[in-house]
Amino acid sequence: MWQTSASPESQVFLGIGIESGVLRFQIADTNGAFKFYASPTTSPVFTVSGGGALTAKSLYLGTASPLSYFEEYDHIVNYVGPLTPYPKLMKIVRVGRLVTVYNTAAHWGTTATSTFFANTPETAIPPRFRPASQYGVDDILATFIQVRVNNNFVQGMATIDGGGNIRIYAGTTVATGNFPLAGLNGFNRWSASWQL
Repeated sequence: MWQTSASPESQVFLGIGIESGVLRFQIADTNGAFKFYASPTTSPVFTVSGGGALTAKSLYLGTASPLSYFEEYDHIVNYVGPLTPYPKLMKIVRVGRLVTVYNTAAHWGTTATSTFFANTPETAIPPRFRPASQYGVDDILATFIQVRVNNNFVQGMATIDGGGNIRIYAGTTVATGNFPLAGLNGFNRWSASWQL
């Protein structure tokens, strides 16, 4: 529901019900700030100033902290392996230390070789988004995704290592993850998230 107040700031509110509470969105015309409130609190949960700076309030401690990093990036990945090299758009979003990547479209066809999908070296995920190594070696982030194997949709796996390299397997393990030389093979849209 939109509401306009008669106050000097001439504010506009949008309320969204969330279970027993309400999330309110306020646009303050005087300074161009956007404020978000979680009912029943009366102070903003986070604020975006007219200059674009974001300040978030901890719901537990009540102290505001500035967001140190935000980026949305369009990244082209050239996948090679079962199909001829084909560029695919991958969206990468980083908010602070949290990174989410997602492919914007499915990719499948008649396979030419029996192997897994991999990015070409020059299209690895840029260093500022790569998963950090926790144990002194190249850790591998793995997530289960939907793949197409011989015309059938089944569970597969995508991995991303500390070098930003992506691998997509036809199974749920690296050892058995090759796509066959029959039917349509490839992968559906998928996403993964990690903390830097």
